[in-house]
Amino acid sequence: MSQQSAEKALKALLMNSGIAHRGHELLEIARIIRSELGIDTSLIDKDLRELTIHYTVARYPDAANALPYELYDEEKARDLVERAKKVVEWVKQNLH
Repeated sequence: MSQQSAEKALKALLMNSGIAHRGHELLEIARIIRSELGIDTSLIDKDLRELTIHYTVARYPDAANALPYELYDEEKARDLVERAKKVVEWVKQNLH
């Protein structure tokens, strides 16, 4: 859910400028934000890299050969939620 929150926030920033994007890769969305909107994403790039990893693993247990509850503990979940919050706040600051 953290990855999805960040994804939807980044896509909202694009949509606000009339750009629709299909796909889930956060770093690709950030690249489009940089190139098309001219907004520096460096403040959130590390968070996007970390959140991107979890898109496939959390949704497709076969990809990680384990169930999500076996891979995530409370500490990791809290970290990912905080990263997503940071991305959402960054987006809010960059909406015009």
